[in-house]
Amino acid sequence: MFTRRAGFARPFAFAMAAIFLHMATACSTPKPPTPFQTREDAEDFRQSLLTDARTIDKFTGETRAGENVSEFSLGWLVYTILVSASSTDERLYHFFNADGRDTQLYLRTTFHDHPVQQIAALDALIAEHPSPLRYAARYALESLRHIPESDEPPNAQQRDRGELADNLARLSANLKQAAAEVHFP
Repeated sequence: MFTRRAGFARPFAFAMAAIFLHMATACSTPKPPTPFQTREDAEDFRQSLLTDARTIDKFTGETRAGENVSEFSLGWLVYTILVSASSTDERLYHFFNADGRDTQLYLRTTFHDHPVQQIAALDALIAEHPSPLRYAARYALESLRHIPESDEPPNAQQRDRGELADNLARLSANLKQAAAEVHFP
């Protein structure tokens, strides 16, 4: 989906992911971020970040052990991380939901077609106001660029796994930092 080559399996997996995302979002653009209204909301958000970090840690371990992570599984997790991050950061919200699109459409079109430029644009947002959630969004997107393809030569898969594992580790660290910085009302 976001790597250099694409065979039949990638477009099929991407199409299936798009169908599931479409059903999950029910064709609606998420509402702009609002501060947490209750301690329970803040704690739920904190726990969701930690749960995502644990899943990322599992993917990192699998990747370092030489296994190829499922593009569908990682893509779905990245989508949920981006939605979560943009639910509390208005600039991220507008970055992923510009021009009436939602995060799903952003991933399918804007990011898919221009991943390097989109990561550079996100880096500019980070330069304005560095935060663990913005870094998490950056490393989540970067991880999508390094999913090994089974039809690649073994050395290319190994290189991709190394880059993927590094980005996943950074993603996890930033999710944990963001969880530690959740402000309770």
